[in-house]
Amino acid sequence: MYKQMSRRDVLRLGALAATELTLIRLAACAPGSRRAAAQSPWLYTSGTDVDLGQGSWCWFSSPRSVIDGSGHLHAGSVVTGTGSPADGDVVVSTVDLARQQLIARSVVGHTPDPDDHAHPSLSLPTGPNGGVQVAWSPHSGRPNLGYVYGGVLGQTLQPITSPFTGSAYAAAAVVDGQRWILTRRGKPYSWQLLRHNGTTWDNLGDVTASVASRYQAKPRPYHLVASSGTALHLFVSTSNPSDSPESSVYHATIGADLKVRRSDGTVVGKVGSSPPPVTSLTTVWDGHRSGERDGRGWPVAASWTNGQPTVIISTRDTYGPASMRLRGARSQLRYVWARQTADRTWNAEHLSWAGSELYAAQPDYSGLAALDPQDPYRVVVSTNVHPVSGAPLKSRADGQVHWELFEGVQSPAGPWAWAPVTSNSTADNLRPSIAAGGGHRALTWMRGSYSHYTSGDTHLVVRAL
Repeated sequence: MYKQMSRRDVLRLGALAATELTLIRLAACAPGSRRAAAQSPWLYTSGTDVDLGQGSWCWFSSPRSVIDGSGHLHAGSVVTGTGSPADGDVVVSTVDLARQQLIARSVVGHTPDPDDHAHPSLSLPTGPNGGVQVAWSPHSGRPNLGYVYGGVLGQTLQPITSPFTGSAYAAAAVVDGQRWILTRRGKPYSWQLLRHNGTTWDNLGDVTASVASRYQAKPRPYHLVASSGTALHLFVSTSNPSDSPESSVYHATIGADLKVRRSDGTVVGKVGSSPPPVTSLTTVWDGHRSGERDGRGWPVAASWTNGQPTVIISTRDTYGPASMRLRGARSQLRYVWARQTADRTWNAEHLSWAGSELYAAQPDYSGLAALDPQDPYRVVVSTNVHPVSGAPLKSRADGQVHWELFEGVQSPAGPWAWAPVTSNSTADNLRPSIAAGGGHRALTWMRGSYSHYTSGDTHLVVRAL
């Protein structure tokens, strides 16, 4: 079960909103669980920015950044756009947040095909292994490049040979003390779970089964994950939204017993032996809504916070404000915020306008958004239009429209309040990631120019609070 806001409410609220870049509020469009305490002050609108050097990351392979118990932030990236032998380096950068300094930049691998899909995913294993778990895949169609790499930072990463090419999106996680990696194989684009047995990695098989539609005989589902510690939460799109106007988003969990469960706990399959169809999972966002066009969705951020999973979804919006229709843009995009309620149903509601696509060849590539891992009602979004009115964000510094970051906080009564994290920039600010731990929080994002997933010219920037 889920509740989804109406298009009419979204447009009505957008039309009534203020267009200033200062504090603004937007009423939520559907009831759901709300912040119980008083609204917190802004966290990410100020701080010290630390440049981590050339690097980028893609939509998936989460988490992109973590903070260990020593207050060190670790962020993974891939080097592209330098025109040097460093292009293709897979890097983990470490920042001492107390000193607000970059203290290490570790090259953990290299791909011959520079591509931001190969950025490493990070997690924090517990027990005797400790350290920072790293996982990455080369995202290449070359023969004999069907590898996933997994291991602990500071040690040699083990190549995990797979019987396929084109692996991608390796997501590291810890479930019940076990080190897991979820990764997508090449054609037919199935997603497989790997588990470390103490010595090597075991391939446990497919976690879900794709479902053909009237638009695609062989769809490409996408999986975004977040671990609760005892289960892996999956947010799965039925396809790449650029391939299908009916791309929906579903939720399921996988426990240590490898059973796949819907949001209410109903078992619908098992990893390897009986992977369930994506459409048998619990609906979070329905791309098949009657009478509407381009409701296609793609999960962009997921977290397990305060005992419940939360997700942000990027969707197309044919009926967005006319002011949002940027010259030359193919798409109008927006963000949807969805959280599971105490009765295990889902509430999905409009969060903000997301603007246009990053480049024409990828009409569903938004600037992305991030959830605070310690507060599900605090987000950071990247958009090249005002998050409420949809007005283009033309910089006073260079007269160009840029993607900027905004922090959003949901108040006790339901409205979202917004404040700019970046403004009047001379470069784009994209793909935010928020990490928390060791008494610290930090926001990391890409700053620069993003023209293609193989050749973006961006640096990673950490805002240490």
